[in-house]
Amino acid sequence: MAGLTSHAIRFRLRRAAATRKGLCPRCFKRPSRAPGHSYCKECHTDCRRRYRMYYLRDRNRKRRLGLCLKCDEVPDPGYTQCRIHLARSIRWYRAKRDRLRRAGLCVKCGKARDCALLHCLSCRTAFNQYSRMVRRRLREIVLSLYGHECRCCHVTDAEFLSIDHLRNDGYIERRRIDSISLLKRIVAMREIRGRYQLLCHNCNMAKALFGLCPHQARRPKARGPAPRVAPGRRPAAAS
Repeated sequence: MAGLTSHAIRFRLRRAAATRKGLCPRCFKRPSRAPGHSYCKECHTDCRRRYRMYYLRDRNRKRRLGLCLKCDEVPDPGYTQCRIHLARSIRWYRAKRDRLRRAGLCVKCGKARDCALLHCLSCRTAFNQYSRMVRRRLREIVLSLYGHECRCCHVTDAEFLSIDHLRNDGYIERRRIDSISLLKRIVAMREIRGRYQLLCHNCNMAKALFGLCPHQARRPKARGPAPRVAPGRRPAAAS
């Protein structure tokens, strides 16, 4: 205990004595909540609450500053963590998922599954609600980035708009990533505007089935510039 003050030494000795007696080393009054746990139930709940408040406050601060949620580095584009912590989180999640799947439990909460799926009913319901909420927010951001109207018929209702691939390679992209990942990619990489456009569902389906929207076919073609005529001369009559 070299380098500690007398108050710190007395406090550590008091904590050690309370632990040997089976009391809580924080309040020194109530017994420990379970064997192997030093704090009582009330102190354990209070410490978790305080740590939760500090964790959320620090997390919100880093989110406002645009930093990694685990450290103070710059996160990867489209993510909230840097490359190092993102790789660690992915490895940890995959290991946990494989362990729970081999045990026949829900890969999200660790409880018993009610069917052959990997998630229990409560986790499936919560995940579906969260996915719908995230997709709705990302879709609003993408619509605002691309003008919030159809490029063909100029419809502005958000319910009628969809994302169209200018190269007609949407089926290839849907094989690799899902819709939420696609929206995140569009938001993170705003410079790829030559790849996507906004069309209403009617124009998008007409382009996919017939190669051209009827609005484009009915639209009159733009005329070229008028022929130049020398001053003092009349334009030649068409034969």
